[in-house]
Amino acid sequence: MLCRLEFVVLVVLLTISIVSGQGDICNPNPCLNNGRCIALNGNIDFYCVCPTDIPVGGKRCDQLLLETTTTYRPTTLVTPSPCASYPCLNNGVCTVSQFGNTYTCTCGAYFYGVRCEHQNRCSYQPELCQNGATCVPGIDGAYSCRCTSSYSGANCQQFNPPTGICSSMPCKNGATCVALNNNANYHCTCPAAYTGSTCSNPKTTCPEDYCTNNGQCTFDYTLNRLRCACPGTFSGQFCEIPIGQSNACSSFPCFNNGSCTPAGGSFLCTCKGTYLGNQCQFRYDTKPCSSSPCKNGGICTNVGSGYQCQCSPGFQGTTCE
Repeated sequence: MLCRLEFVVLVVLLTISIVSGQGDICNPNPCLNNGRCIALNGNIDFYCVCPTDIPVGGKRCDQLLLETTTTYRPTTLVTPSPCASYPCLNNGVCTVSQFGNTYTCTCGAYFYGVRCEHQNRCSYQPELCQNGATCVPGIDGAYSCRCTSSYSGANCQQFNPPTGICSSMPCKNGATCVALNNNANYHCTCPAAYTGSTCSNPKTTCPEDYCTNNGQCTFDYTLNRLRCACPGTFSGQFCEIPIGQSNACSSFPCFNNGSCTPAGGSFLCTCKGTYLGNQCQFRYDTKPCSSSPCKNGGICTNVGSGYQCQCSPGFQGTTCE
């Protein structure tokens, strides 16, 4: 019995000796370079916490770490130029605005619009609008004409006879009517062969050089006017047409000393001075505002051979009446 007890004690002591013989895995310290050892998994494994003041690492802090530097560069977002897509049409020049996100187009002479997309016919067809009118370009090659006060029509080709006291043509025999006192009165400037307030009375005395080409001036009581007795080689009212040159001008259709030119079976009058009309029968004032046609404080502006009134508030119409 005593022998058996001694055996059990011996086994227990042997077991304790074996267990205690495993020791602390961190003793001695397996971590180099002053690394701190931490036991893991019941003292089966370890982990080394390496010092921060030495560039070492690895399982035992035994590996030299090479110092690396990471450089961060700022990222710049590149925005494409608004002109990169060539937004200006018809050879327009694109320019980036000062803010950098918009553009402007500089168009050629014959185009206009934000992108030079519209054709400007007014630039290369200045004859579209006639008689001093202003051509206004429209969309897709369209245009409109801003006429002066004396003309109308799509191209301002239609002459509008001046309105007022002279519009009834009170002066006879090709005389010139001049409006006076803001269209309250008129005066007739008579041609050489006529006299009277409306130039309706023929003169019985021939003015000097009334007949040309040696024609003889006499008063024809049958026709109640002066007439020229022409030599055999000339004809016409003033003996100004050579014989054989009879044409549409032989009836002297041009008034106020206008020059007549045959045009096929018709004629063309070239007017002098301030006269106009197909027979030079009208006279226009180069300063129509001088007669103060604008009423009620309206402001008059000379426009070509006519005028335009800028009316005071509360008034409207051609003359702010």
